Amino acid sequence: MRVAYAIGRAFGPAVARNRIRRRIRALLQSGDITLPPGWYLIGARPEATAATHLELRSMLDTLVRKLGRSVP
Repeated sequence: MRVAYAIGRAFGPAVARNRIRRRIRALLQSGDITLPPGWYLIGARPEATAATHLELRSMLDTLVRKLGRSVP
């Protein structure tokens, strides 16, 4: 699985963009959320900076479930 992160400058300064990227990467590497094999581009919205660990995990879980439905 290959993952790229699209977090634009509108998100905030580099510190905020890197922090959310690290948080998402940690969730994906923890094994709690599994993606099917492939290449992925994950974007984040500015409200993700205020999300708790459980909220962010829930957001990613919802994203993965939606992805699973759209792939044949």
